[in-house]
Amino acid sequence: MPTKLRALHGEQHLARLGLDEPLPREVAPVCPDHLDAYAAEVWDRTVADLMSMGLGYDCDREVLAAFCVAASRHREASVLLGESELLVEDEHGMLRANPLVRIERGEAELMARLASHFGLTPSARVGLKAEREEPASDAERLLS
Repeated sequence: MPTKLRALHGEQHLARLGLDEPLPREVAPVCPDHLDAYAAEVWDRTVADLMSMGLGYDCDREVLAAFCVAASRHREASVLLGESELLVEDEHGMLRANPLVRIERGEAELMARLASHFGLTPSARVGLKAEREEPASDAERLLS
């Protein structure tokens, strides 16, 4: 688990924090050109969330892109499945599960696995201790 996530989880033992871990540049990753429109929407929302948690790094761009593509494919499979049947006939006239079910499930599993690496699932956020900025006083807001 990355040091920042360990710290957000409240890890107190310095030896477990991995303070020697190399830290990437804290630069918002740029959306790759190959993402479709929905994947790009997921990208924008996800990067905004990661940046607000202090976990947005350009070096994670490809893994984040894989998450966004999986989200788009999951959505497409879900829509197509909603327009068809759960069971389809095979070439022998036997009923079997629609192949879209497997695609939908596989993309959901991939999304969940990748999301947990970024702290984007409820279970990954359990116990996170984010430092919050104190709201500015009226005088500070007027002076800024």
